[in-house]
Amino acid sequence: MVLHYLHGVCAQVWNGEVPEDRIMPIMQTNGTFGTLVAFLGLHWSKLQAADLQLAAEALAYICDSEDFQTYEEQYATASDMETLGLLYASFLESMAADGDQRRKLRPLLDFVQRSQYK
Repeated sequence: MVLHYLHGVCAQVWNGEVPEDRIMPIMQTNGTFGTLVAFLGLHWSKLQAADLQLAAEALAYICDSEDFQTYEEQYATASDMETLGLLYASFLESMAADGDQRRKLRPLLDFVQRSQYK
């Protein structure tokens, strides 16, 4: 349920229905990105494919925000970036094999790629 709610909020920000400056600082302060990454790191293998998709899209929406791109270091720790690398190998890479999915996940995939070189 939380994944669906988070995805819905992120989608509304991405679609411009809710101002980014109203939501993203709260996500930054509460560590939402890192919490979701840590949750996926622990439980991805127990989730259904549809829930993994929602979670990955929510992360991609966050990565696509101006606030995240400006304050990456405050959203994602080194541990988060390491976990994202493991998640990429576990399911993100295969999820991105589909062209439509790859487009949806592009901001997240780009962040994962950049974080490998930090």
